[in-house]
Amino acid sequence: MSRAFRLAVVNSHPIQYFAPLYAYLSRDPALEVTALYCSDFSLRGAIDPGFKQAVTWDVDLLTGYRSVFLGEKAKQRTPAGFWSLICPQVWAEIRSGDYDAVLLHGYSYAVNLLAVLAAKTKGLPVLMRSETHLGLKRKRWKHWIRDAILSIAYRLVDGFLAIGTANRAY
Repeated sequence: MSRAFRLAVVNSHPIQYFAPLYAYLSRDPALEVTALYCSDFSLRGAIDPGFKQAVTWDVDLLTGYRSVFLGEKAKQRTPAGFWSLICPQVWAEIRSGDYDAVLLHGYSYAVNLLAVLAAKTKGLPVLMRSETHLGLKRKRWKHWIRDAILSIAYRLVDGFLAIGTANRAY
């Protein structure tokens, strides 16, 4: 019997709606999911920037799948913008982790760029899931700059996982 397909999923932190998915996918003996977390703030109850209050979840966010917290700073980091999650440890983890592919949840953090570069230098395919859609309103110059940068970055992605029709159209 051949070994399981090993998928590294780069995530900012354990998220209440992703953890059950990772556990579910990991029940398939043909797939081994490893979540690479930049922060443990959802476990320690830090202030969530989106909710603007301390949040801890009352569900187990780590059972049923493999997880790796990226460095000691994972105990201090809180997602709060692109540069808040640099996580240089992702490079070594992806390069030495015997993974078959890397899945990214968007492009909101610097760690995602590091993960893409680590995967590509190892010859691994990169998959991306994001919530972007064509209906986003931005100033024309921001739209132009963003699209120019993303068109270059998207060339490094081997497959996109659409979450709905608006995202698929994008």
